[in-house]
Amino acid sequence: MRTQELVQGAELSSLRTPTTVSVVMPCLNEAETIETCISKARSALKELEIPFEIVVADSGSTDGSEMLAEYMPQKKAMALH
Repeated sequence: MRTQELVQGAELSSLRTPTTVSVVMPCLNEAETIETCISKARSALKELEIPFEIVVADSGSTDGSEMLAEYMPQKKAMALH
């Protein structure tokens, strides 16, 4: 079934229910790029105007990636170890 058919077949009330989107970013020693990745993802998700979370799945980084992800301003991101 195509997306368009699914939307046409859905009740209007179900389309108004907020959806939460979870974005999971795998991370291993990405200190140079993690802030940019989170910022770009956050900007794109805000445009959708739906609840979201960004999860950074850190795999034992040794370059401070985890701290950068956890302490970003206006954080809507969390780091998992």
